[in-house]
Amino acid sequence: AMSPRPVAEYLKGVFPQRNVMFMARNQDESPEDYLARVKDFVDKENPQGILYLDNLRFDPREQSKNYEERKAMARQLRALADVYVNDAFSVDHRSDTSVFELAYQFVPEDRAGGISLQKELEKLYGFEHELRTLEMPKESLAVIAGSKLGGKEGKLHLLKGFSNRVNKVRVEGLLAVTFLKMEAQKIGRYDIDSLIQKTHAKMELLRANNASGSDLKQFEKQLKNLENEKQELKEAEELMEFFNRHKSLGYVAPSKVADFVAVSAANPQQAPVVITRDEFLSGGGKRLEDWLIIDTGPEELETLKRESRGSALVFWNGSLGWTNMPSGPNVKYGQKATWDFAQYLATLAGKVKVAIGGGNTIADAQSAGLTLEEAFAVVLLGGGASQEFLIQVPLPGIQPLLNIPFDSPYITSASSPVENRRQ
Repeated sequence: AMSPRPVAEYLKGVFPQRNVMFMARNQDESPEDYLARVKDFVDKENPQGILYLDNLRFDPREQSKNYEERKAMARQLRALADVYVNDAFSVDHRSDTSVFELAYQFVPEDRAGGISLQKELEKLYGFEHELRTLEMPKESLAVIAGSKLGGKEGKLHLLKGFSNRVNKVRVEGLLAVTFLKMEAQKIGRYDIDSLIQKTHAKMELLRANNASGSDLKQFEKQLKNLENEKQELKEAEELMEFFNRHKSLGYVAPSKVADFVAVSAANPQQAPVVITRDEFLSGGGKRLEDWLIIDTGPEELETLKRESRGSALVFWNGSLGWTNMPSGPNVKYGQKATWDFAQYLATLAGKVKVAIGGGNTIADAQSAGLTLEEAFAVVLLGGGASQEFLIQVPLPGIQPLLNIPFDSPYITSASSPVENRRQ
Protein backbone atom coordinates (compact mmCIF):
# COMPACT_ATOMS: atom_id res chain seq x y z
CA ALA A 1 0.00 0.00 0.00
CA MET A 2 2.97 2.32 0.59
CA SER A 3 4.70 1.49 -2.70
CA PRO A 4 5.02 4.35 -5.21
CA ARG A 5 4.74 1.87 -8.11
CA PRO A 6 1.22 3.19 -9.05
CA VAL A 7 2.72 6.67 -9.38
CA ALA A 8 5.39 5.35 -11.72
CA GLU A 9 2.71 3.59 -13.77
CA TYR A 10 0.74 6.86 -13.94
CA LEU A 11 3.83 8.73 -15.14
CA LYS A 12 4.16 6.30 -18.03
CA GLY A 13 0.84 7.62 -19.33
CA VAL A 14 1.79 11.25 -18.70
CA PHE A 15 5.17 10.90 -20.45
CA PRO A 16 4.62 8.19 -23.09
CA GLN A 17 7.68 9.38 -24.99
CA ARG A 18 9.95 8.89 -21.95
CA ASN A 19 11.25 5.64 -20.54
CA VAL A 20 9.75 5.49 -17.01
CA MET A 21 11.35 2.82 -14.82
CA PHE A 22 10.50 1.77 -11.27
CA MET A 23 13.09 -0.05 -9.17
CA ALA A 24 11.51 -1.89 -6.26
CA ARG A 25 13.44 -2.89 -3.18
CA ASN A 26 13.46 -6.66 -2.67
CA GLN A 27 11.88 -7.92 0.52
CA ASP A 28 15.12 -9.46 1.82
CA GLU A 29 17.32 -6.57 0.65
CA SER A 30 18.85 -4.07 3.08
CA PRO A 31 18.36 -0.34 2.34
CA GLU A 32 22.11 0.00 1.79
CA ASP A 33 22.18 -2.89 -0.68
CA TYR A 34 19.11 -1.54 -2.47
CA LEU A 35 20.68 1.87 -3.14
CA ALA A 36 23.95 0.16 -4.10
CA ARG A 37 22.04 -1.93 -6.66
CA VAL A 38 20.37 1.22 -8.03
CA LYS A 39 23.79 2.89 -8.37
CA ASP A 40 25.20 -0.18 -10.15
CA PHE A 41 22.24 -0.13 -12.55
CA VAL A 42 22.72 3.57 -13.31
CA ASP A 43 26.46 3.15 -13.89
CA LYS A 44 26.13 0.12 -16.16
CA GLU A 45 22.94 0.87 -18.07
CA ASN A 46 23.08 4.68 -18.21
CA PRO A 47 19.26 4.77 -18.36
CA GLN A 48 17.64 7.61 -20.29
CA GLY A 49 14.28 8.73 -18.89
CA ILE A 50 12.74 8.73 -15.42
CA LEU A 51 14.01 6.35 -12.76
CA TYR A 52 11.56 6.09 -9.86
CA LEU A 53 12.92 4.75 -6.55
CA ASP A 54 11.06 2.78 -3.93
CA ASN A 55 9.63 4.50 -0.84
CA LEU A 56 12.51 6.01 1.15
CA ARG A 57 10.45 5.97 4.33
CA PHE A 58 11.16 2.26 4.59
CA ASP A 59 14.84 3.08 4.97
CA PRO A 60 15.41 3.46 8.75
CA ARG A 61 18.17 5.97 8.03
CA GLU A 62 15.60 8.42 6.64
CA GLN A 63 14.55 9.39 10.18
CA SER A 64 17.47 7.99 12.15
CA LYS A 65 18.83 9.85 15.16
CA ASN A 66 22.32 8.68 14.26
CA TYR A 67 23.92 11.32 12.08
CA GLU A 68 26.50 8.95 10.58
CA GLU A 69 23.68 6.72 9.31
CA ARG A 70 21.89 9.71 7.82
CA LYS A 71 25.05 10.98 6.15
CA ALA A 72 25.71 7.54 4.63
CA MET A 73 22.21 7.44 3.14
CA ALA A 74 22.52 11.00 1.82
CA ARG A 75 25.80 10.14 0.10
CA GLN A 76 24.31 7.05 -1.52
CA LEU A 77 21.46 9.13 -2.94
CA ARG A 78 23.83 11.93 -3.98
CA ALA A 79 25.79 9.46 -6.09
CA LEU A 80 22.70 8.94 -8.27
CA ALA A 81 22.18 12.53 -9.36
CA ASP A 82 23.81 15.70 -10.70
CA VAL A 83 21.24 18.17 -9.32
CA TYR A 84 18.75 18.24 -6.45
CA VAL A 85 15.23 19.68 -6.91
CA ASN A 86 12.85 19.80 -3.95
CA ASP A 87 9.25 20.06 -5.17
CA ALA A 88 7.68 18.49 -2.08
CA PHE A 89 6.87 21.47 0.12
CA SER A 90 4.46 19.40 2.23
CA VAL A 91 7.37 17.54 3.86
CA ASP A 92 9.69 20.51 4.33
CA HIS A 93 8.79 20.84 8.02
CA ARG A 94 10.45 17.45 8.58
CA SER A 95 14.14 16.84 9.06
CA ASP A 96 14.21 13.61 7.07
CA THR A 97 17.52 12.71 5.45
CA SER A 98 16.22 13.07 1.89
CA VAL A 99 14.81 16.50 2.75
CA PHE A 100 17.67 17.96 4.75
CA GLU A 101 21.06 16.18 4.63
CA LEU A 102 20.75 15.12 1.00
CA ALA A 103 20.29 18.71 -0.20
CA TYR A 104 23.56 19.72 1.47
CA GLN A 105 25.43 17.07 -0.52
CA PHE A 106 24.98 19.35 -3.55
CA VAL A 107 26.70 22.70 -4.05
CA PRO A 108 24.29 25.68 -3.90
CA GLU A 109 24.07 26.12 -7.68
CA ASP A 110 23.03 22.47 -8.05
CA ARG A 111 20.07 22.56 -5.65
CA ALA A 112 16.75 24.31 -6.19
CA GLY A 113 13.06 24.41 -5.37
CA GLY A 114 10.55 23.10 -7.86
CA ILE A 115 7.65 24.98 -9.45
CA SER A 116 4.99 23.66 -7.03
CA LEU A 117 7.14 24.55 -4.04
CA GLN A 118 7.67 28.06 -5.35
CA LYS A 119 3.94 28.58 -5.91
CA GLU A 120 3.15 27.43 -2.37
CA LEU A 121 5.74 29.79 -0.92
CA GLU A 122 4.34 32.70 -2.92
CA LYS A 123 0.87 32.04 -1.47
CA LEU A 124 2.28 31.74 2.03
CA TYR A 125 4.38 34.90 1.86
CA GLY A 126 1.35 36.83 0.61
CA PHE A 127 -1.01 35.59 3.33
CA GLU A 128 1.62 35.94 6.06
CA HIS A 129 2.29 39.53 4.99
CA GLU A 130 -1.42 40.39 5.26
CA LEU A 131 -1.62 38.70 8.64
CA ARG A 132 1.35 40.71 9.87
CA THR A 133 0.27 44.09 8.49
CA LEU A 134 -3.46 43.84 9.25
CA GLU A 135 -4.62 47.14 10.73
CA MET A 136 -6.54 46.93 13.97
CA PRO A 137 -9.35 46.84 14.97
CA LYS A 138 -9.96 44.48 12.01
CA GLU A 139 -10.42 40.95 13.28
CA SER A 140 -8.37 37.90 12.39
CA LEU A 141 -9.56 34.42 13.35
CA ALA A 142 -7.84 31.03 13.52
CA VAL A 143 -10.08 27.96 13.65
CA ILE A 144 -7.96 25.01 14.77
CA ALA A 145 -9.78 21.70 14.83
CA GLY A 146 -9.08 18.00 14.42
CA SER A 147 -8.58 15.17 16.87
CA LYS A 148 -5.07 15.27 18.36
CA LEU A 149 -3.50 17.91 20.58
CA GLY A 150 0.01 16.54 21.18
CA GLY A 151 2.36 14.24 19.33
CA LYS A 152 3.94 14.54 15.90
CA GLU A 153 0.67 15.23 14.10
CA GLY A 154 -0.98 17.19 16.93
CA LYS A 155 -2.14 20.80 16.99
CA LEU A 156 -0.36 21.97 20.15
CA HIS A 157 2.25 23.99 18.24
CA LEU A 158 -0.43 25.49 15.98
CA LEU A 159 -2.45 26.72 18.94
CA LYS A 160 0.59 28.29 20.53
CA GLY A 161 1.81 29.75 17.27
CA PHE A 162 -1.45 31.34 16.14
CA SER A 163 -2.43 32.57 19.59
CA ASN A 164 -0.26 35.67 19.30
CA ARG A 165 -0.78 36.20 15.57
CA VAL A 166 -4.58 36.60 15.49
CA ASN A 167 -7.30 38.28 17.53
CA LYS A 168 -9.28 35.11 18.17
CA VAL A 169 -8.52 31.40 18.32
CA ARG A 170 -11.31 28.85 18.30
CA VAL A 171 -10.60 25.20 19.12
CA GLU A 172 -13.16 22.94 17.51
CA GLY A 173 -13.85 19.33 16.65
CA LEU A 174 -12.67 16.42 18.76
CA LEU A 175 -9.78 18.66 19.84
CA ALA A 176 -12.31 20.76 21.77
CA VAL A 177 -13.41 17.62 23.63
CA THR A 178 -9.93 17.37 25.15
CA PHE A 179 -10.28 20.87 26.62
CA LEU A 180 -13.80 20.09 27.82
CA LYS A 181 -12.58 16.96 29.61
CA MET A 182 -9.70 18.93 31.11
CA GLU A 183 -12.21 21.42 32.56
CA ALA A 184 -14.47 18.62 33.78
CA GLN A 185 -11.59 16.83 35.47
CA LYS A 186 -10.67 19.96 37.42
CA ILE A 187 -14.12 20.07 39.03
CA GLY A 188 -14.50 16.33 39.56
CA ARG A 189 -16.83 15.74 36.60
CA TYR A 190 -14.36 13.50 34.78
CA ASP A 191 -11.66 11.15 36.13
CA ILE A 192 -9.23 9.69 33.60
CA ASP A 193 -7.27 7.79 36.27
CA SER A 194 -10.42 6.03 37.41
CA LEU A 195 -11.23 5.00 33.84
CA ILE A 196 -7.70 3.63 33.41
CA GLN A 197 -7.95 1.67 36.66
CA LYS A 198 -11.33 0.20 35.67
CA THR A 199 -9.93 -0.89 32.32
CA HIS A 200 -6.95 -2.54 34.04
CA ALA A 201 -9.35 -4.36 36.38
CA LYS A 202 -11.43 -5.64 33.44
CA MET A 203 -8.30 -6.92 31.72
CA GLU A 204 -7.16 -8.76 34.85
CA LEU A 205 -10.58 -10.36 35.17
CA LEU A 206 -10.45 -11.50 31.54
CA ARG A 207 -7.02 -13.02 32.06
CA ALA A 208 -8.20 -14.83 35.17
CA ASN A 209 -11.09 -16.31 33.16
CA ASN A 210 -8.77 -17.27 30.25
CA ALA A 211 -10.56 -14.94 27.85
CA SER A 212 -9.78 -15.02 24.16
CA GLY A 213 -6.93 -12.98 22.73
CA SER A 214 -9.32 -10.83 20.69
CA ASP A 215 -11.18 -9.73 23.85
CA LEU A 216 -7.91 -8.80 25.53
CA LYS A 217 -6.70 -6.89 22.47
CA GLN A 218 -9.87 -4.82 22.53
CA PHE A 219 -9.19 -3.71 26.10
CA GLU A 220 -5.48 -3.21 25.41
CA LYS A 221 -6.41 -0.79 22.64
CA GLN A 222 -8.88 0.96 24.93
CA LEU A 223 -6.21 1.23 27.64
CA LYS A 224 -3.70 2.72 25.20
CA ASN A 225 -6.28 5.29 24.06
CA LEU A 226 -6.98 6.27 27.69
CA GLU A 227 -3.28 6.64 28.48
CA ASN A 228 -2.84 8.83 25.39
CA GLU A 229 -5.85 10.85 26.50
CA LYS A 230 -4.33 11.35 29.95
CA GLN A 231 -1.22 12.81 28.33
CA GLU A 232 -3.34 15.10 26.15
CA LEU A 233 -5.31 16.32 29.18
CA LYS A 234 -2.04 17.22 30.86
CA GLU A 235 -0.89 19.07 27.72
CA ALA A 236 -4.20 20.94 27.51
CA GLU A 237 -3.86 22.10 31.10
CA GLU A 238 -0.26 23.20 30.55
CA LEU A 239 -1.31 25.06 27.41
CA MET A 240 -4.03 27.00 29.24
CA GLU A 241 -1.53 27.87 31.98
CA PHE A 242 0.84 29.12 29.26
CA PHE A 243 -1.88 31.38 27.83
CA ASN A 244 -2.72 32.77 31.26
CA ARG A 245 0.94 33.54 32.00
CA HIS A 246 1.51 35.28 28.66
CA LYS A 247 -1.63 37.39 28.28
CA SER A 248 0.45 40.55 28.55
CA LEU A 249 2.49 39.45 25.53
CA GLY A 250 -0.58 39.30 23.34
CA TYR A 251 -1.34 35.58 23.56
CA VAL A 252 -5.03 34.80 23.14
CA ALA A 253 -6.51 31.74 24.87
CA PRO A 254 -8.92 29.66 22.76
CA SER A 255 -12.62 30.39 23.19
CA LYS A 256 -14.80 27.82 24.94
CA VAL A 257 -17.12 25.71 22.81
CA ALA A 258 -20.83 26.23 23.48
CA ASP A 259 -22.34 22.85 22.52
CA PHE A 260 -21.72 19.47 20.94
CA VAL A 261 -23.55 16.75 19.03
CA ALA A 262 -23.20 13.40 20.84
CA VAL A 263 -24.45 9.81 20.83
CA SER A 264 -24.78 7.37 23.68
CA ALA A 265 -21.53 5.50 24.35
CA ALA A 266 -23.56 2.44 25.35
CA ASN A 267 -25.67 2.53 22.20
CA PRO A 268 -24.02 4.66 19.49
CA GLN A 269 -26.68 3.63 16.95
CA GLN A 270 -29.28 5.77 18.75
CA ALA A 271 -30.15 9.19 17.36
CA PRO A 272 -27.67 11.95 18.28
CA VAL A 273 -28.55 14.75 20.68
CA VAL A 274 -27.21 18.25 21.29
CA ILE A 275 -25.53 18.70 24.68
CA THR A 276 -24.25 22.05 25.91
CA ARG A 277 -20.93 22.60 27.59
CA ASP A 278 -22.72 23.65 30.77
CA GLU A 279 -24.69 20.39 30.86
CA PHE A 280 -21.46 18.43 30.86
CA LEU A 281 -19.88 20.59 33.57
CA SER A 282 -22.84 21.11 35.92
CA GLY A 283 -23.23 18.93 39.02
CA GLY A 284 -26.44 17.24 37.95
CA GLY A 285 -25.65 17.15 34.24
CA LYS A 286 -24.51 14.51 31.81
CA ARG A 287 -21.21 12.70 32.36
CA LEU A 288 -18.67 12.77 29.56
CA GLU A 289 -17.79 9.06 29.81
CA ASP A 290 -21.40 8.18 28.93
CA TRP A 291 -21.28 9.99 25.58
CA LEU A 292 -19.38 9.94 22.29
CA ILE A 293 -19.05 13.46 20.92
CA ILE A 294 -19.25 13.30 17.14
CA ASP A 295 -19.71 16.90 15.95
CA THR A 296 -19.79 20.60 16.73
CA GLY A 297 -23.16 21.80 18.04
CA PRO A 298 -25.49 24.24 16.23
CA GLU A 299 -24.95 27.15 18.62
CA GLU A 300 -21.16 26.85 18.32
CA LEU A 301 -21.44 26.61 14.53
CA GLU A 302 -23.43 29.85 14.42
CA THR A 303 -20.75 31.53 16.57
CA LEU A 304 -18.09 30.36 14.12
CA LYS A 305 -20.03 31.82 11.22
CA ARG A 306 -20.63 35.13 12.98
CA GLU A 307 -16.97 35.56 13.94
CA SER A 308 -15.82 34.55 10.45
CA ARG A 309 -17.95 37.14 8.66
CA GLY A 310 -16.77 39.78 11.15
CA SER A 311 -13.11 39.08 10.38
CA ALA A 312 -10.80 40.39 7.71
CA LEU A 313 -8.72 37.18 7.68
CA VAL A 314 -9.69 33.61 8.61
CA PHE A 315 -7.41 30.59 8.80
CA TRP A 316 -9.07 27.18 9.11
CA ASN A 317 -7.39 23.85 9.79
CA GLY A 318 -9.05 20.58 10.83
CA SER A 319 -12.41 18.82 10.74
CA LEU A 320 -15.14 20.10 13.06
CA GLY A 321 -16.44 16.60 13.75
CA TRP A 322 -15.68 12.91 13.65
CA THR A 323 -15.50 12.71 9.86
CA ASN A 324 -14.01 9.19 9.76
CA MET A 325 -16.36 7.61 12.29
CA PRO A 326 -17.35 3.95 11.70
CA SER A 327 -20.18 3.35 9.27
CA GLY A 328 -23.68 3.36 10.72
CA PRO A 329 -26.86 5.43 10.87
CA ASN A 330 -25.07 8.40 12.48
CA VAL A 331 -22.02 8.61 10.21
CA LYS A 332 -23.44 11.64 8.35
CA TYR A 333 -23.63 13.64 11.59
CA GLY A 334 -19.86 13.56 12.02
CA GLN A 335 -19.48 15.52 8.77
CA LYS A 336 -22.43 17.89 8.97
CA ALA A 337 -20.81 20.87 10.76
CA THR A 338 -17.62 20.61 8.69
CA TRP A 339 -19.51 20.71 5.41
CA ASP A 340 -21.82 23.46 6.65
CA PHE A 341 -18.88 25.63 7.77
CA ALA A 342 -16.95 25.06 4.53
CA GLN A 343 -19.97 26.06 2.44
CA TYR A 344 -20.55 29.13 4.59
CA LEU A 345 -16.93 30.30 4.28
CA ALA A 346 -17.30 30.00 0.51
CA THR A 347 -20.12 32.60 0.64
CA LEU A 348 -17.67 35.10 2.16
CA ALA A 349 -15.46 35.11 -0.97
CA GLY A 350 -14.53 38.68 -1.85
CA LYS A 351 -15.49 39.96 1.62
CA VAL A 352 -13.21 37.96 3.92
CA LYS A 353 -9.83 36.50 3.01
CA VAL A 354 -10.12 32.83 3.95
CA ALA A 355 -7.15 30.46 3.97
CA ILE A 356 -7.60 26.74 4.50
CA GLY A 357 -4.77 24.30 5.09
CA GLY A 358 -4.15 20.67 5.87
CA GLY A 359 -4.92 17.61 3.78
CA ASN A 360 -8.04 16.63 5.73
CA THR A 361 -9.43 20.17 5.64
CA ILE A 362 -8.99 20.40 1.89
CA ALA A 363 -10.58 16.96 1.42
CA ASP A 364 -13.48 18.03 3.66
CA ALA A 365 -14.05 21.16 1.57
CA GLN A 366 -14.00 19.15 -1.64
CA SER A 367 -16.41 16.56 -0.24
CA ALA A 368 -18.73 19.47 0.61
CA GLY A 369 -19.00 20.06 -3.15
CA LEU A 370 -16.74 23.12 -3.32
CA THR A 371 -14.26 24.11 -6.02
CA LEU A 372 -11.28 25.14 -3.88
CA GLU A 373 -9.87 27.97 -5.98
CA GLU A 374 -13.30 29.60 -6.34
CA ALA A 375 -14.38 29.13 -2.72
CA PHE A 376 -11.26 30.25 -0.85
CA ALA A 377 -8.73 33.02 -1.30
CA VAL A 378 -5.80 30.84 -0.24
CA VAL A 379 -5.60 27.04 -0.40
CA LEU A 380 -2.48 25.81 1.38
CA LEU A 381 -1.52 22.42 -0.01
CA GLY A 382 1.55 22.06 2.19
CA GLY A 383 -0.21 20.67 5.25
CA GLY A 384 2.00 20.86 8.34
CA ALA A 385 4.72 22.71 6.45
CA SER A 386 2.35 25.55 5.48
CA GLN A 387 1.03 25.82 9.00
CA GLU A 388 4.49 25.92 10.57
CA PHE A 389 5.50 28.61 8.09
CA LEU A 390 2.54 30.77 9.15
CA ILE A 391 3.43 30.47 12.83
CA GLN A 392 7.04 31.34 11.98
CA VAL A 393 8.67 27.96 12.62
CA PRO A 394 11.74 27.62 10.36
CA LEU A 395 11.48 24.76 7.86
CA PRO A 396 14.41 22.31 7.52
CA GLY A 397 13.66 21.58 3.86
CA ILE A 398 13.84 25.26 2.92
CA GLN A 399 17.09 25.93 4.78
CA PRO A 400 19.43 24.48 2.10
CA LEU A 401 17.47 26.21 -0.69
CA LEU A 402 18.19 29.54 1.01
CA ASN A 403 21.88 28.59 1.20
CA ILE A 404 21.86 28.79 4.99
CA PRO A 405 25.02 26.98 6.18
CA PHE A 406 24.57 23.39 7.30
CA ASP A 407 25.96 24.03 10.80
CA SER A 408 24.26 27.41 11.18
CA PRO A 409 22.71 28.29 14.56
CA TYR A 410 19.50 28.72 12.52
CA ILE A 411 16.98 26.52 14.34
CA THR A 412 15.33 23.95 12.13
CA SER A 413 12.15 22.16 13.26
CA ALA A 414 11.22 21.39 16.85
CA SER A 415 10.58 17.84 15.64
CA SER A 416 14.11 17.47 14.29
CA PRO A 417 15.53 14.04 15.18
CA VAL A 418 19.17 15.16 15.16
CA GLU A 419 20.11 18.01 17.46
CA ASN A 420 23.85 18.40 16.75
CA ARG A 421 24.59 18.08 13.05
CA ARG A 422 28.15 18.38 11.82
CA GLN A 423 29.67 17.43 8.47
